[in-house]
Amino acid sequence: MCMPIRLLLVLMFCLSTVLEGWAQSGVKDKILQLDEQERQAVLKGDTVALFNRLWWPDILINSPGNVSNDLTAVRKRFRAGQIDYSAFTRSVERVHVYGRMAIILGEEKLQPKGVTDNVGKTVTRRFMNVYQQRGKEWRMIARQATIISVE
Repeated sequence: MCMPIRLLLVLMFCLSTVLEGWAQSGVKDKILQLDEQERQAVLKGDTVALFNRLWWPDILINSPGNVSNDLTAVRKRFRAGQIDYSAFTRSVERVHVYGRMAIILGEEKLQPKGVTDNVGKTVTRRFMNVYQQRGKEWRMIARQATIISVE
């Protein structure tokens, strides 16, 4: 193979790698924006946003109470006031995109209120949020949260 063709192939490979990195960076930004919208919706109790725009209908959530929930179960918990916080922060430590799936890992701190467990205390949890792209739309498809301390 002559030198100009080799050079062209190397340049094409490098360019495709750079473009893929830029594309993933754009997806990561989108996922982080969605995750922030999800956190705010949980804090505000905005179930319309959660159920109609941020979560897929077939979402599965492994809750901090060691219970697996589908969307129907989470709806019941919101209606019963069991998911209700006066403060809720999220610190993202990692975001990785796997094609049409994206995973966010990090730590959350929240202050439950109402009839939620641990009212008046600060709860620290580790979390994993999984987002899935269907068509052109990204939404959360799975979530895991584990309590690591209650103070």
